[in-house]
Amino acid sequence: MTESGTNQIDVFPRPGGAIMAATAYPSAGGTPSGFGLTTSGVLVVAESNGGAAGAGSVSSYQIMSDHSLSLISGAVGNGQTGSSKLVIAPKNRYAFVSNTSSDSISSYSLDQTGHLSPVSAVAATTGAGSAPIDLVMSGDGKYLYVICSKTGTIQGFQVSGGVLTSLPTTASVPRSAQGIVGR
Repeated sequence: MTESGTNQIDVFPRPGGAIMAATAYPSAGGTPSGFGLTTSGVLVVAESNGGAAGAGSVSSYQIMSDHSLSLISGAVGNGQTGSSKLVIAPKNRYAFVSNTSSDSISSYSLDQTGHLSPVSAVAATTGAGSAPIDLVMSGDGKYLYVICSKTGTIQGFQVSGGVLTSLPTTASVPRSAQGIVGR
């Protein structure tokens, strides 16, 4: 769980399925928000850094066997504003982050150890004033869908590595919509 107001990441151990008290760890970047987990136990976190202009970033951590976090890549910037939600592509090679205030999607590559490298600060734009707030990837990793709260739309993109190609916008959704899920 991320705590944007305290810049912390909470880890809840689950021995035998029971949830235990959380241990808080400092986030490498400010205002952590959305996150994803790779199949090898790497936690990847989007950080808006208080919404400061051009200060969006993503960090990665290894979740250790004792449930502690070990920083792998700290606050890798993307030059965008409002980095908030994140999705990891199947096979754990790429991560995409929505930048709500910049109306864009950034892409990062992940190596086998969880190190992050920027692929494209602006892998795609969602249109002026669109406010992309959440995203989801198809199970096969070929498509990325983004919900844009201010335009009330879902935008689709074809995925090729860390590169996004825009698809036609789908039907309108309520502007109050907050999350998106898919398979």
